[in-house]
Amino acid sequence: MQILELGAGLGVAGVTAAAFGHRVTITEYDPRALEFIKANALLNNCPEAVVCALDWGRRELEGQFDLIIGSEIVYSDQIIDMLAAVFQKYLRPQGRIVLAEGVRATGVRFWERMAANFNIRVRKTNLRSENETRTILLFEMAPKPISP
Repeated sequence: MQILELGAGLGVAGVTAAAFGHRVTITEYDPRALEFIKANALLNNCPEAVVCALDWGRRELEGQFDLIIGSEIVYSDQIIDMLAAVFQKYLRPQGRIVLAEGVRATGVRFWERMAANFNIRVRKTNLRSENETRTILLFEMAPKPISP
């Protein structure tokens, strides 16, 4: 399986997937974060993970992916259309997208925008620690079949 991680931060999800044998491209816009991701991949014996910059507005990466993943990447209304274009360019026709997002109004607008082109399943999950409970939404998206 070929996986694309968007807005990776430290690349935890992508490095974990690479450690389990998946072909992973881990992307981030911030050059400092890219250095952390590269170090994380090396420290976890995942030198085969591809780590590179990706500007969602320019979309200069090559190839398509079976799975696109991300966490906390739908943080403003301004990036929703950019993400739609990223998904259109990089997701294989039978692929899927899995995103973990906090509960906020931007997530509702994201869901409404994506519903035109994707079948979406949203699950609400609570993450608990000793001092806090945090609710997250897990979006699983698959392209709608193209009508003849």
